Amino acid sequence: FGCAPGNPLGLKMTFFEDGEEIVSFWKPSPHYQGYGNVLHGGVIASLLDEVSSWAVFIKLKTSGVTQRVEV
Repeated sequence: FGCAPGNPLGLKMTFFEDGEEIVSFWKPSPHYQGYGNVLHGGVIASLLDEVSSWAVFIKLKTSGVTQRVEV
C-alpha cells in the first residue's frame, strides 16, 4: 500500500538516501482525507510505518515487520 506502484489507491511513496537520512516527499490526494481537508489518521500511521521500514531496509540492509504502532 505504501510504495507499491501497481496499487491504484496506494500512497505511491518513493524514497532516497540523503547522507544519514531517508527522504520521501509525498503530497496527499483528496481521497485520503478523513473529514474536510484533514488527512486521515490511518494514512498518517501508514506513512510513519512505511518510512520506518525503509530506514531499516536501506540503512540496516535487512527487513522486518512492525510489531506495534501507536499514533
